[in-house]
Amino acid sequence: MDPFHGAVQSGTIAPMASFGLDIEFRNGWCYLHLCDGDSAIDIETSYLSDGFSEFLDATQSLLGGCKSASAVWGHDDVGGYFLDFVSDPHGGINIAVHETERGYAASDVETMWSAARGQCRFSTRVPIGDFARTVAAALRRVRVNAVDATGAIEQWFFTFPQAAYERIERLAQRRGYDPARAVRDTR
Repeated sequence: MDPFHGAVQSGTIAPMASFGLDIEFRNGWCYLHLCDGDSAIDIETSYLSDGFSEFLDATQSLLGGCKSASAVWGHDDVGGYFLDFVSDPHGGINIAVHETERGYAASDVETMWSAARGQCRFSTRVPIGDFARTVAAALRRVRVNAVDATGAIEQWFFTFPQAAYERIERLAQRRGYDPARAVRDTR
């Protein structure tokens, strides 16, 4: 199965420090790679549904103190994924990625865009500091490697969300993120 069309590898969840996240843009699609230990998922969202912006909104909410947040990582017309995030009282972020319940099998708009979750394709728990630093570093890589001087993201139909990026980076700095180190790591 193509790794950017929902392939999942399941296995034992490794120690929390193994959490990884990467973002890539190609041909009007944004690809999100999540991994932790032997478990990984690669999902895509179209510019038509812009799950990238929803993901950034959810991240800002979590790092700002909200207990839970969700984002729809949708496809062109129907289908896609729900990214659910829940903070716990021990300083962790619990992440679950569910398929939409019916997606392409639906016959009416209400069912196509139902909030009901389908199969869970990925789940993990990561310390909030690791989550914050990992997301901020992934956004920094996008900013350095895929955004031109006007703020346009290569092969995407929206400009880079600079204000959201700066807020996430500031919130991540409170949890040990070092922007100067991140700059060195993107070269």
